[in-house]
This record gives sequence, C-alpha cells and structure tokens, in this order.
Amino acid sequence: MPIKKPKCPICETNEYVVFDTTGEKVGTTGGAVAGGVAGYGGAAGGASAGAAIGSALFPGVGTVLGAAAGGIMGAITGATVGGVAGNKLGSMYDEASQSFKCIKCKEEFSGRI
Repeated sequence: MPIKKPKCPICETNEYVVFDTTGEKVGTTGGAVAGGVAGYGGAAGGASAGAAIGSALFPGVGTVLGAAAGGIMGAITGATVGGVAGNKLGSMYDEASQSFKCIKCKEEFSGRI
C-alpha cells in the first residue's frame, strides 16, 4: 500500500516531498558489512579445508588459492544475505517512522497526523 505524501509545513505543497529512506540505506550498509565479516569468519573453516585439499593436489599454490577462494566466497555470500536482511529491516523502520523530506526547502518532517 503506497504511503500518501503529506504537504510540506514550510512551502505547503507535496510536489517536492519525498519519502525519507535513511533507515533502509543504513540497514543495507550495516547488514552487508556485518554479513561480510560473519561470512568470511564462517568460511575460514571451509577455507582451511580447501587449503588442505588444494595443498595435496597443488602444493604451495593450491593452499593459497583454496584458502583465498573460500574466504572471499564466504564474505560475498554473507554480505549479500546481510545486505538484503538489513535493507528489509531498515525499510520497515522507514515505513513505521514515516519521515519525509521536502527537496525544495530542505525541511524534514513526520507524515503522521
């Protein structure tokens, strides 16, 4: 259900009013960072197993490549999942707070009556 844009209390028009999505942006960024760190940490065990297997097949180079690939894939996967979850949580916060901005006069205000 779309949120109805209120009128700006300064210029008294809703033509320049936009929904404030700060919570969504912060949630996405925070979730991606936390998910990336957690994903990298969780993949460390898998990376060490990959390094052991890579070392058996290709001594030296296999160890480095197996460990790096496992850590990077874990970080990417974790960042993606964390970013999506953070985005959803931030979006829910934005919808609950109903904060708006007028891009004409730079006024920030609540759309609640």
